[in-house]
Amino acid sequence: MTGPQHLALSSAVGGVLWAVTGHAITVPIAIAAGVLPDVDHALDYYNRYIRRDWRRIYLLLHGWEYFALASALYLFVFPEPWMLAVTLGYLMQIGADQAANQARWFSYSLLARAVLKFDSRKILPNERRDSYDALVRSVPVFKDRLRSWFAARSEPRHR
Repeated sequence: MTGPQHLALSSAVGGVLWAVTGHAITVPIAIAAGVLPDVDHALDYYNRYIRRDWRRIYLLLHGWEYFALASALYLFVFPEPWMLAVTLGYLMQIGADQAANQARWFSYSLLARAVLKFDSRKILPNERRDSYDALVRSVPVFKDRLRSWFAARSEPRHR
């Protein structure tokens, strides 16, 4: 999914929570929880498009385990609207990504990826070389330059 799509989904979650709970703070919190996990792509983009090493995929902030933890924290420790915003904002991030990318169930499990030693061939065996396209579609300018920069670096040196 693109950044603007994550922004729209998490904004909607925050808006609904604000309407239901009366707490405006749920909007920016849901947005943060629904958008910020994508910063972890920077490590994988660096490995793939700078180092041209496609052997590993980390996505350290993408994991159903974080949703389970946030849910437990909401239910048992912080039963507050702000924690519900964290939980549901993150659910929109991870759930939408899993659905949009039609990935195997374990692709979005941090523990499963660790067991597989973050081996991209096992985690995403049919991964497309233009996986950078969501990033390119998210930026407002220089799309053509970015797309050609990534395309020129899409052939790995190491597999």
